[in-house]
Amino acid sequence: MERKADFDISTMEEFCPDDIRAELCRILASSSFRATRLRREMLSFVVEETLAGRANELKGYTIGVHVFARADDFDPGADPVVRLEARRLRNDLGVYYSEAGRRDKLRISIPVGGYVPSITRQLPLAPDVPEPTEAEPVKARNTGGLLRRWRVMAIFAAVLVLLGAEAGRFLAAEKPKGGTERPSLVVLPLQVFSDNDNDRFLALGIVSRIVGDLNRFQGLSLYDPRQGLSQKPDTDPAELGRQWGVSYVLAGDFWTRGPLVTVVARLIESGTGRVVWTGYYDRALSSHDARALEQEIAASLASALAQPFWVINADIARTLPDDPGPSTENYECVLRGYYFRHTYEPKLHAPIKACLEAAVARDPSDAEAWAMLGFMHFTSVAMSIIPDYPEITLDSAADFALRAIQIEPENILGIKTLSVVQYLRENYEDAERLARLAIQLNPKALYQLGWRLAIRGHFSEGVPLIEEAIERTVNPPGPYYHLLSIDQLMRGDGEAMLAFAIRASSDGSALSQSLVAMAENLLGDHHGAQRAIDHMNMITPGYDPIARFRAYKATDDIIVAMTSALEGGIK
Repeated sequence: MERKADFDISTMEEFCPDDIRAELCRILASSSFRATRLRREMLSFVVEETLAGRANELKGYTIGVHVFARADDFDPGADPVVRLEARRLRNDLGVYYSEAGRRDKLRISIPVGGYVPSITRQLPLAPDVPEPTEAEPVKARNTGGLLRRWRVMAIFAAVLVLLGAEAGRFLAAEKPKGGTERPSLVVLPLQVFSDNDNDRFLALGIVSRIVGDLNRFQGLSLYDPRQGLSQKPDTDPAELGRQWGVSYVLAGDFWTRGPLVTVVARLIESGTGRVVWTGYYDRALSSHDARALEQEIAASLASALAQPFWVINADIARTLPDDPGPSTENYECVLRGYYFRHTYEPKLHAPIKACLEAAVARDPSDAEAWAMLGFMHFTSVAMSIIPDYPEITLDSAADFALRAIQIEPENILGIKTLSVVQYLRENYEDAERLARLAIQLNPKALYQLGWRLAIRGHFSEGVPLIEEAIERTVNPPGPYYHLLSIDQLMRGDGEAMLAFAIRASSDGSALSQSLVAMAENLLGDHHGAQRAIDHMNMITPGYDPIARFRAYKATDDIIVAMTSALEGGIK
């Protein structure tokens, strides 16, 4: 049952309507606000309805009919489009306020559990620093206020007390004698913008869990912060990183507004002060106990930062020269593999495969190199964009992934590669068992399991896993929405399918454009469908989405529905 949002008109009346509309215009005009057209319309609608005194009418039904063009018999319980899009709109707003809107005087949010917007004054995060413009890269900055700076160092000391013996595991990275340095990271305490002891304890708990979660990832060294306690408290994070000799610094802010807990995290490259990544997390404390909330936020942060082929490795990989030489260090070969996994550029496949073959020959005990070589063999067999090699089969991909797991039983890449190989072999039970093991090691693997369950027709099991993966991810990549779009295809809902397909098309893939074409046909816009098909063929000439989904082991029902939609709509 949809929960009615609490609304106190007095919270709105303290602000001038023109100021609220000006803030809405700033959001809609900003490149940091990455919402779809419908979510933009939804935000405008709920703000204007509230200003007009109709906040109590903002229900799922009202929004579904007025924004998403649902019929008068629309049932929000049966069609979750409003609930799902509201969740994504909250994330869009969170990203905006962590980037371009960081210094806006007002903040517009949609509290969890309802659709009535909340208008609040933003806390000044660093009043002594000029506001950056959107056109300028955001620099690492000094924290504001001497009292706040001393509070940060006091919290830092408290973190060490909390971590106890575990703090001894934060070892500074030993620099290799040559080649690319393995990344090292120091996790600073979150700056707490309240005087509430419970907030400080919760922030400390999140930091301790982040550290524990980061320790699970290979190739990342955590720095011992005890060495930094003698530093001046007014030094900015990047300067601390340079003084301690680490590659990156994770800094962040923490505050609460009623039941909402907000964490904004920034990954800063020490050498340049460049903000590599920003993560924003808005959670309702009332629906979690503190321990569960700590675990959820910390796991999301750790996975985004350090999981294979994600933020840190991608940032390092972008600086590598195009072609690896025969003596390239093993770590660089693996990094290149993660970069390929992020981009899937066909021209990269052959040199990276050769680099990894040389790496395992040099060091047969390198589990990550074996796992990546297994992944490269898998892509050669399974992906049409990669040239085939006669000597490569699914068996060779499985053998290399299994070798990685034998060397290192919790090697996530090896487990995930073996899982997808078993899936393509139609050993679905083994594939699912391995996927669930990967989830235990890294919650980011939720997406892969959800995708495979959904494409096998188990939408009721797979879609919630995909939605959870999206909820845990800041600015989720396009493929996360492919099976959500197919789910709506199977329901015959062209509008919802199109919304998900447009969101998926941010990946620039031919597959996403094929989904847009299917949705447009369902809606009767055959000109729009033809434009999407033309775009699909421009991206990948002769692309066949039906054959691609057959290769992914889609059920016959899904193939029939896709074929009908692509050819002109389901009759």
